Amino acid sequence: MPSLVSFKRRMQGHVQQGGEFRNLDLRSGQAFQSAWENVLFDGCKASMVDFRGSRWVNTKVHGTTFYGANFNAATLHGVEFVDGDGEQSSFHGAVLRNVVFRNCRLSYASFLGATFDGVVFTDCNLHGADLDVAEATNVGYLGSNLWSAKATFGCAFWNSTIDEESCNRFAALLARVHPDQTAREALIAMVGDNTYKAVCRLMDTQPDRNEPEF
Repeated sequence: MPSLVSFKRRMQGHVQQGGEFRNLDLRSGQAFQSAWENVLFDGCKASMVDFRGSRWVNTKVHGTTFYGANFNAATLHGVEFVDGDGEQSSFHGAVLRNVVFRNCRLSYASFLGATFDGVVFTDCNLHGADLDVAEATNVGYLGSNLWSAKATFGCAFWNSTIDEESCNRFAALLARVHPDQTAREALIAMVGDNTYKAVCRLMDTQPDRNEPEF
């Protein structure tokens, strides 16, 4: 199979069905409106690649860096991202169906206005990510860091599957501002004193002077 390196800056409209691409340097490539079906990317460098309007079907992206890559208005169906670095990547208005992100760095990535259907983030770093999606069905964030992530607290977010640790952090945030002392103490007892104090340290410039004594 020919290497993509020689024409990485002119991949626009490229159609690829099948094949494996390993350890290729595709950084800053122009691949808008390209199509990738039954393809494996393994150990590639795809940072800052322009994948706008691209189409992805049954494709695996393993051990690949896609820092700042542009997937705006792309369509991804049956795609698997594993052990990748996609910090500050953008999926504005993209449609993701049956997509898995596993052990990926997605801090400050943006999914603004995207459509999620069967999307799972497992053990991912979503710190500061924009998760204000247009529509979400069967979404999971198990084991993922959601601290400082942005999301609209409506059905699109709360119908997702969230792990216990993240739920405890949400409850600790609620305990921090709850006006009823009894309810506040009940929430702290549920999440644990250590989790509550850790959240307060992150949120407060000064220690919480109203912390109940245990």
